[in-house]
Amino acid sequence: MGLFIWIRDIATGFGSLLVGMGVTIKEFFSKDVTQQYPDERWRMADRFRGRVDLPLDPLSGAHKCTLCMMCVRACPNDSLEIVQSKGPDGKTRVLDKYIYKLGTCTLCELCVEACNFDAIRMNHDYEMATYDRQELTLILNEPATRPR
Repeated sequence: MGLFIWIRDIATGFGSLLVGMGVTIKEFFSKDVTQQYPDERWRMADRFRGRVDLPLDPLSGAHKCTLCMMCVRACPNDSLEIVQSKGPDGKTRVLDKYIYKLGTCTLCELCVEACNFDAIRMNHDYEMATYDRQELTLILNEPATRPR
């Protein structure tokens, strides 16, 4: 009885060795999935939430923001600030600065969901590291500070 168990254990061990070697050989000849990061960039999923972006309307070339302030009210930690002024006619409001504080943003997307005009969106930028905290405050309606 002891010899039978010993032979069974050897056969089981040899079988598991063959299964493991099969997996190793299969992976050895399969295509690599590792990306060389600085040279190759990830393509983020459509639902990825990067930083907030203020896109331009493709037809008019202007921002779609109507200054309703719904995004500012929806933000749980005051990461958005809108500075507005009176228009040339004295009645309309004009967007002066759309300030986004990435350092306090939790990327929750509540501001995007609150906007009824699709004036803001989450972009796919995932390289947000910086050495200076001042660089985390962006003015989204100025081309020089707009995210990529």
